[in-house]
Amino acid sequence: MGSSVWGREIAEVYDATYAALAEPSVVDPIVDLLAQLAGDGAALEFAVGTGRIALPLSARGVPVHGLELSPEMVEQLRGKPGADAVPVTIGDMTTTRLTDSFELVYLVANSIMNVTTQEEQIAVFSNAAAHLVSGGRFVIELIVPQLGRVGPSEMARRRPGTSCAMKIRRALPSEAGSLAALWLRSRAASIPSIPPTVHTDEEVIRWFGEVVLQTHEVWVAENLGEVVALMVLDHEWIDQLYVDPALTRRGIGGALLDHAMRRRPAGLKLWTFQSNVDARRFYEGRGFVAAAMTAGDNEEHAPDVCYEWRPRSTVQPSEAGAPGRCVPTTDGDHARRDVGTPRGDGDSARDQDVAPLSSTPLSSTPPAGLRWARRRSACACGRYRPRRRHGRAA
Repeated sequence: MGSSVWGREIAEVYDATYAALAEPSVVDPIVDLLAQLAGDGAALEFAVGTGRIALPLSARGVPVHGLELSPEMVEQLRGKPGADAVPVTIGDMTTTRLTDSFELVYLVANSIMNVTTQEEQIAVFSNAAAHLVSGGRFVIELIVPQLGRVGPSEMARRRPGTSCAMKIRRALPSEAGSLAALWLRSRAASIPSIPPTVHTDEEVIRWFGEVVLQTHEVWVAENLGEVVALMVLDHEWIDQLYVDPALTRRGIGGALLDHAMRRRPAGLKLWTFQSNVDARRFYEGRGFVAAAMTAGDNEEHAPDVCYEWRPRSTVQPSEAGAPGRCVPTTDGDHARRDVGTPRGDGDSARDQDVAPLSSTPLSSTPPAGLRWARRRSACACGRYRPRRRHGRAA
């Protein structure tokens, strides 16, 4: 099956993540059109989700039945007013058949893109047709990418053999919720290659909104208007690199990594878990060298490895704790990654060469609930974030 399935970790934050899409200015025009097309007949919503459209359409007097692949999303719908009037069948919109026929079948919010093969997308159309009465309508809401509007700080790339393009651009402050959802989805899909996150979904959302997008350089890969990957840069560090688990091994992670190399031509560093074999092969295949390892000096207490990349392979591998590279030390109750020549004064020529990304002063105290592990150097004091442990990278 090529469909993307959203589990509990996404369902529980879905409405908060996409709150802007539930505003009356967005919902009302959609419901107006669907109610007009349904007339006196009934409607079937494929991928009904948490009921963003089905519930207000039902409130207009249109009998609505939902079809949804994720039981966890339906659980969220069931807790809302008016849910008793909207029966929902758990099933795949490519194959699940109901006994009733409908005047209208609809699929909104780009959800056709959650079906990731062309054959199954065709199956969605066939299944919709099988549920329609004679003269009925199948309505799809889907964005049209504006490929001509790629700015000078962005990159568009067409994948060979496909008709879609990928664009790399800076993340927007308003995207904190969707980036957190992608991060959570990728982390969950990468288990057991990496351990589960030790933070709640709410903490992750707050971390993206109050820390990551405020103090870091965040890039996203966008395909057909949807964000499918994210990368967080903090000076020479790749803090985070995650790809939607439904779209791995398509060159998206590689494109983001290439972008990072162009922006940091002097070199890059990152941490990943030793157990994440696919990620390690990915980085090693692009010239990264393992420079240090620990037995679990991180929040998850799992063995990790520090990789470095320098042009022309100037990095030399070292043993864990060896002087000069990615040396883990301690700083109070938090772990610290001191990069450069070991020293006791908290400074080095190497750190001085790193220009801060922003001149905005950073508070030495993190927001409540965001006291996560931190890395300190001459240019990154007081920045709190989860340890740099990467999920599925390509």
